[in-house]
Amino acid sequence: MKKSITSILCLISILLSFTFSFYYRGLDIERIQEIEKNEDSFDIYIASNGYSLEEFTQRLELISKKYNASIIRSDQINVDNNLVTIKSGIFSDSYFSEIHLDLISGRLPKNKNEFLATFDTNKQGQVGIIRDIFSDSPLIFNSLKSFLSEYDSSLNSKYSINVENKEEFIKDIQNTFEMTYDEIYNIPFFREYKQGAYFYILLVMLLVLIILLILISLLNPLKNIQMVGVLKLQGYTNIDALKLVNSKVLVLPILTYLISIPIQYILITNVSSTYFFKLTLLQLLVILIYYISLFLSLLIIKRYTILNAIKGFFEPKTALYLNYITKFVILSLLILVIPIVSKELSNLKMRIDVKKLYEEQEKYLTISSYQFVDNEFQEGLNNTSKLDDKFLNLFKDLEKNSAAQYMFAEKLYPIYLEPQHTRANITFQGNEYINTVQANWNYIDTLNLDTKKIEKDEKSYKLLISSHEKEHEEEILSILGQHINNFYPIDKMYKNEKDIPITIYYYTNKKMELFSNNIDMINENNGILTNPAIIVMDNFSLTKNNSRLFDGALYNPLKILNNKENIENINKAITKNGLEKNNLNFENSFSSGYEKELKMIKMSILFYLFILIIFISISLLSSYFILIVTFLIGKKEILISKFLGYKYTDIYKQQIRNILIIYVLGLIETLLLENEKITICIFSILILVDATISFIMFKKQDKQLLNNALKGEIL
Repeated sequence: MKKSITSILCLISILLSFTFSFYYRGLDIERIQEIEKNEDSFDIYIASNGYSLEEFTQRLELISKKYNASIIRSDQINVDNNLVTIKSGIFSDSYFSEIHLDLISGRLPKNKNEFLATFDTNKQGQVGIIRDIFSDSPLIFNSLKSFLSEYDSSLNSKYSINVENKEEFIKDIQNTFEMTYDEIYNIPFFREYKQGAYFYILLVMLLVLIILLILISLLNPLKNIQMVGVLKLQGYTNIDALKLVNSKVLVLPILTYLISIPIQYILITNVSSTYFFKLTLLQLLVILIYYISLFLSLLIIKRYTILNAIKGFFEPKTALYLNYITKFVILSLLILVIPIVSKELSNLKMRIDVKKLYEEQEKYLTISSYQFVDNEFQEGLNNTSKLDDKFLNLFKDLEKNSAAQYMFAEKLYPIYLEPQHTRANITFQGNEYINTVQANWNYIDTLNLDTKKIEKDEKSYKLLISSHEKEHEEEILSILGQHINNFYPIDKMYKNEKDIPITIYYYTNKKMELFSNNIDMINENNGILTNPAIIVMDNFSLTKNNSRLFDGALYNPLKILNNKENIENINKAITKNGLEKNNLNFENSFSSGYEKELKMIKMSILFYLFILIIFISISLLSSYFILIVTFLIGKKEILISKFLGYKYTDIYKQQIRNILIIYVLGLIETLLLENEKITICIFSILILVDATISFIMFKKQDKQLLNNALKGEIL
């Protein structure tokens, strides 16, 4: 038992270091993201309203000087394939001394020609390096004019403001840039950091190990109860007995942590003393938890008196009840995890079912990945992106010379329509939706639709609808009209969708089927759509506002046959549209999207299965604890009952009843919370596994008890 406790403490120490590093990394990223702010900072949106760079910065400098304000914007720029955050601004004289920058070398800037960074930029004017503990959040802190002069970026952006007289400052901004109060506070984007899956995996493992530590610490004195009895007969105190039962347990875990300190110091580039101080406190907290469990063990030892040792009778009911509660809690936690596992299994099954359909897409290439260059990422956040136009022009070139197809499928629900845009006298059921496909002529021509001659005049939006849906034309237009209206920028949207130029054509095919090529739609009919409504995406309707060309491989609408001529055309189109630095990759959606997602789901299932195994292991440990306590309490009664010929179920009826009650309560809880058959099935299987192994353990220990009794040994 001591070896098990030592091993668990060592594992906890190692996992705690890893978990803390992930957590602290998140804190450090958030610190750098918000480094320009103090407690009184606030964000606003400033639009240049036609001012030139020089005029814009001059006006901001005047306002900054007038109110002793600092005005800082945050941009993300691609530098040598690394996304660098640039904090640029107009700073008050005392600004840098008021915010906590934590420099690891150098000094604070004294004028607008000096700047700071989290790394050595090898540029003239850098006077200091800001601490970036994990060296994964590159940051440059310089003047606004310097940034706008170096990068061709929009003046319109979100700005963080540090000022005392907030109301007067806002009024001045409104008057200077002719903006309303709502426009100033209508910020189009925000950034937020969230911990990844590895952090939560480590956290769960850590919590499970701590539970195991507590249970095994309580089990240790019970497993060594004979030794405790002998020690008490020899005159040892309760604390002395506890020390001997748990001697030298902490030596190796403490040594493990001490060895990890220099390793972490080497691996974590700019680690601070604060980091190790907080980590050490957490390690001490684990030791405190262990000592609390030792205190509970001491209570067990204290209750085991010399009289108990002489009589061979001991009844630690508190420990027994604690394990019944633990078993119930663990089964309740299983109920929360199992639905996730069943959902992932369902997702895996659905994706395997459509594997052949995705394999058919191998002959087509699509955009699988790309990179932002310079300030393209930030321009996208500011809705001033030029990359949108480049991608759209790339597609149009390929549409002409390589018969590139555009196809994107989705479900449109009327419940998402805004009330003021719905048509009069039309009602919808809550579960109604329309399968809609956005497609260009190259794709539509492959469908062999039976329609009247379609005018390709590019003066209106063209809808191709099944003739079977003709009687529902108004309902369809109500949904699709609002959807098309969303293609426009907010300031150009139609107030009434009836004014949108839409021409409807009906195809007479009885059953026109196509594969949605959308992984989110495979839950119905394996993603096969029957008689969907088609929005024609031509030069009139396909714009940068509604293009889906930035989507990942599993959703990207671009489809182009994989052959030598088309690959040459792709390379020419990339060069023509200035996309060479963006590292566009064209691959098929099967290998670059479908297989990767399948692999991720399998990994997710393995993780949750691991969690289930851990929970079952703890449940079995609780059963083992119950077993040990049962034999301690009723050893004599059990032996007498066996010699008198009582059945196994009669001897252990109380334990069997208690465990069955826990199983039944768990099953009732599952039935109340979940109605999925697969969830109930998995929970039932896990209960069966737990019950079977628990029964085998009881049977084995029962046999051992009888053998020991026949040999004249004391259990």
